[in-house]
Amino acid sequence: MSESLETQISDVIRLHRGKGTVAVETLEAVLAEAKDSELISHEREIERQRTQARLDVSVKSYEHSVEVGQTAIRQSFLLNGGAGAALLAYLGQMISAGKEPGLLMIALAAWALGAFAATCANGFSFLAQSRYTEAAVNPETNKTHELQGDRWRVGATCCVITALIGFATGCLVAGGGLLGAW
Repeated sequence: MSESLETQISDVIRLHRGKGTVAVETLEAVLAEAKDSELISHEREIERQRTQARLDVSVKSYEHSVEVGQTAIRQSFLLNGGAGAALLAYLGQMISAGKEPGLLMIALAAWALGAFAATCANGFSFLAQSRYTEAAVNPETNKTHELQGDRWRVGATCCVITALIGFATGCLVAGGGLLGAW
């Protein structure tokens, strides 16, 4: 019932004005409707709060997954870039000493590829987020933008995996080259 208790009582008074009395049953019926209305209103508020809590959890979970993804991209870039920089310093000493770098150049190339893949993952992640934002803002094209966002996200994930494979490959090749296995 959308009417307030005050409005309902006023209506009953107006209806019975001049008749002298108001039946107790009539007042009880108005009171029962008011209680039902309050109960329904309370139940709606509880459901609204539950929905808001679920939404809050979804938003926090989404923010956390974005943060984890950004950390993975950052770490894969730092791993590859740091390893490449360290190997460059070592190669500089080797070459100045007149030694041939050999297969260590392959390790350097693997780490360079890993750093490049991490950089691409960062760009793909940005594009995915822009599509998801557009999907949230523009309901008419929601599904299209969500699909585009999903594709960019998969691309970013593949780039992070490629960066980690590049790091592992560089480590194996450099380790074998430094230990003289190659």
